[in-house]
Amino acid sequence: METNVAAQFVSRRNILRTGAALGLAVPAGLGALHPAAAQEDAVDYSGHPAVGVWIEGGSGPTFAYQVVHADGTLLYYNPWLASTGQGDPKVPVIGFGVWRPVSERVYEGIIRIAWLDTTVTTLLTLKGRSEIIESGRYVSSRYKARLVDASGNVLTTDSGTATAERMVVEPFDEPEVPDATPANP
Repeated sequence: METNVAAQFVSRRNILRTGAALGLAVPAGLGALHPAAAQEDAVDYSGHPAVGVWIEGGSGPTFAYQVVHADGTLLYYNPWLASTGQGDPKVPVIGFGVWRPVSERVYEGIIRIAWLDTTVTTLLTLKGRSEIIESGRYVSSRYKARLVDASGNVLTTDSGTATAERMVVEPFDEPEVPDATPANP
């Protein structure tokens, strides 16, 4: 049986690895020429209750994580969203964004998620406003979503609500409790 050597080097995974390596190497090389500078003034939201890891939708295959960092950045990870018809269902969805506090328990943010597949590149923009429930364990959110194709055409828009539960450290010696979908606060 013959092996197609070219196909091995041009696989999607190798392209992504090379792109990631270049994405890290090129800025590092340019850093020698130009000193790094912050985009804007540095922020510190470490006292805001939004900072932390939030689990949307419970456990199992129907969950998402949102990581809210004290520096005003967001990371969104959803291993099943692509299986709803956009992008490659074998590739988990990762989004990046920014947030800012609106009040003591309310924050708003924006997340961008790009899907790449063999036929089209789409960009999903999620804008949201979230309120931390008084206990600090749950967050209730309203969102607006817009999906745009590579040509800039709006494919769909949506809006709705979502809830999430704060991820907490579980004591090492306690018996494990089965994960469950967070109850509405």
